[in-house]
Amino acid sequence: MRDIKTTHNFDISISQIRDKVKQIDEFIEGAKFVLSKDASRGYNTGIHNIYGLPMTEIPDNPKVILYYIITKTIIFFVDIRMVGDNKPFGIIM
Repeated sequence: MRDIKTTHNFDISISQIRDKVKQIDEFIEGAKFVLSKDASRGYNTGIHNIYGLPMTEIPDNPKVILYYIITKTIIFFVDIRMVGDNKPFGIIM
């Protein structure tokens, strides 16, 4: 079982979308639980070994993807974005 850590960039991203996305805290807690047991649940984005885990659709809620990197012992949550936000990844650990 891997530990989960958030990066500085993730913390900034979550603060920017928190008010726009319903149940974001529950999604993050669920992602921590699922990924700590099976990190391959997301999909490989093909960018710098970054994986994505989409938030299950909630009516009247923007679609959100949580991005993470897997190491042997840790999963780093590196970003969280609403679908359509195509800013480049600026991973700050």
